[in-house]
Amino acid sequence: MNLIENNMRTYKGDLRWTPSKVIRILANTKYMGYQLPEKSKVIDTVRKKKVLTHIEPVKDVLDANGNLIEKGNLVRISCEPIVSEETWWKAYDRRMSRSSKGSENIKGRKSGLRVSADALGRKAYCSCGYCLSRQYTHTATETKSATYRYKCRWQVDHASKYTIEAALKENNVVCDNPAVSDVKLWLCEKQVFSYVFKNGKSAVLHALEIIEHCKQEEEVLEDGTSLQTLKSRRDELKKKRKKLLALSLEDDYDMNDYKELKAEIDDEIATIDDSIAHFEIEKAKQQKKVFNIEDIRQRLNTIINLREYKVSDEVIDMFVERIIYRGVVDGNDEFVWVMNLSGECTDTSAKYKIRGYDKDYADSLKSDKNFNIVARMLIPMEECKRFCQEEAGRRFKKKYWNPITIKIAIA
Repeated sequence: MNLIENNMRTYKGDLRWTPSKVIRILANTKYMGYQLPEKSKVIDTVRKKKVLTHIEPVKDVLDANGNLIEKGNLVRISCEPIVSEETWWKAYDRRMSRSSKGSENIKGRKSGLRVSADALGRKAYCSCGYCLSRQYTHTATETKSATYRYKCRWQVDHASKYTIEAALKENNVVCDNPAVSDVKLWLCEKQVFSYVFKNGKSAVLHALEIIEHCKQEEEVLEDGTSLQTLKSRRDELKKKRKKLLALSLEDDYDMNDYKELKAEIDDEIATIDDSIAHFEIEKAKQQKKVFNIEDIRQRLNTIINLREYKVSDEVIDMFVERIIYRGVVDGNDEFVWVMNLSGECTDTSAKYKIRGYDKDYADSLKSDKNFNIVARMLIPMEECKRFCQEEAGRRFKKKYWNPITIKIAIA
């Protein structure tokens, strides 16, 4: 353990580190210079009995200019922080991704949001919308490591032929995508990271700049009205109000008509102002400048070890948003790798979890129009065979393999 090796002592002055002691340190907001109020409450004033509220820290939400949009529940204290806020929140996000606190309590038991211990299991999804669950195909022996496959969760939950027949009769979804072996995903991840961090850096950056430019130009409200149309209409109303004021100064103009028309104009201008203000707030919240090109350029210059037969779990957590397996398309296994180039470790298992099949959502996963695709590549059977035998050290069974199509997209 690094704490013991580096002679880092506990608050008692010994080296007896336990998981609970480490968790208490990681969860302490004072290390970054903040206090979390109301962590406990008094339930018995006579005996002064307190209980923990188990509230979680919420950080302030700022726009691109550093202006406060939404206030969190932390209070700054007058002590020198030991770690930066960025480092503390990264540790918090990593810890919460492995915690059961986010699980739902159903009939007295935790259910619904168990996080996979496998990085690919946290990122891989079927084109029907369900996640791909990792399953043993062969357990480990003294000479060989365990082998796995990734199977659609719908198929895992509805493996019985009777439930499939019932689904067919009800015209519900029946997902028939084949399971994906771990070797296929290892081959894909090596190809993807080789492209993104080596040969394809300039292409990715160019695509990001185009996407960023398009997003910056998007100034459309939720109802489809453009921001420029609203501003033009507001200018017209202001001109109309000035003309109306000039008419009201004439002796023969009815003042009641003036007040009525002016009130209508003022109301419409106020409505337009509210719509524009709401749009600006939402724009700041969503941070329209979604790509920091300089930060991404630094990430792309990160040294990634691609000499092994697979990429490390930490790199998958840092740079992959999700992987969508579309099954066999035109004779090829098709994957969409959606990359998150912020370089922050994120768990997306809860973000993309579905409660039930939704056809519109499933169709959206199968359409390239819904992804910012920056590159396409094909892995032929010869390369699949070579990688499987020479790098992964597995038997190559041709009936389980197809050429692989990979589409790289940016989140």
